[in-house]
Amino acid sequence: MDTHFTVTPRFVVKMLEKALRLYTPSLSEKPMAEFLADKCDDLGFEDIQIDEVGNVIAKKGSGVPRIMLCGHMDVVPGKVKVRKEGDSLYGRGASDAKAPLMAMLFAAASIQNNNGTIIFVGAVDEEGNATGIKNLVKKKMDIDYAVLENQAESKK
Repeated sequence: MDTHFTVTPRFVVKMLEKALRLYTPSLSEKPMAEFLADKCDDLGFEDIQIDEVGNVIAKKGSGVPRIMLCGHMDVVPGKVKVRKEGDSLYGRGASDAKAPLMAMLFAAASIQNNNGTIIFVGAVDEEGNATGIKNLVKKKMDIDYAVLENQAESKK
């Protein structure tokens, strides 16, 4: 990884804790999008963008296969104090779905060049009207495979 720091379990937990401290109900994901874009830059991603609806899209690697890892940045309304208890971390979005999203980020960051292309996506509004996913579908992204976290439960 082309990073300015060492990615350790402690670092990953710290990044998740920072993500949980950002209150990001549907269509208010901008702080999380900016946080992820900054981390993507630190982790060696290229072509990092926040699209017209607020999705974060970042690419790493080149060639095939082209794999998209997509999770969502929004949470249902309501605040939950971020706290650690033993080896557990609690906060709004800890399971749905900031922890899975951060896991996707660090998994995507670990790809070595010339082993294909990873497209990391932090989508908006999954808990609402699926604005982020609908926009990705409209873009007709050039991908071979996609792993979509938690999008299937959407009522849309």
